[in-house]
Amino acid sequence: MVNADGTGLHKLTSDAAANLRPAWSPDGTRIAHEGWDGGHHLSVVNADGSGYRQLTTNVHFDTEAYPQSISPFAWSPDGTRIAYHADDLSTPEEEQEIYVVDVDG
Repeated sequence: MVNADGTGLHKLTSDAAANLRPAWSPDGTRIAHEGWDGGHHLSVVNADGSGYRQLTTNVHFDTEAYPQSISPFAWSPDGTRIAYHADDLSTPEEEQEIYVVDVDG
């Protein structure tokens, strides 16, 4: 995170995964993001960098043979759950699903 004027740079994650596609919780206290560490996962961290929690583990597939993603994902209006689409191009589009996970794990 960084202030609009460029000051106050603060790293929120420190794991070895690539952390992508941040999305603020409805109340602005947490950030969900997609991680990649050999498989895609969904994680949440508090806006100050504390309370990191990985919500899923290598979502539904971990082969490098096909493009993969767990996005788009979206917070529920009350901030208690996240819905996501697990995109695995090896599966026909009509067979793919939408999933929901509680942010408390």
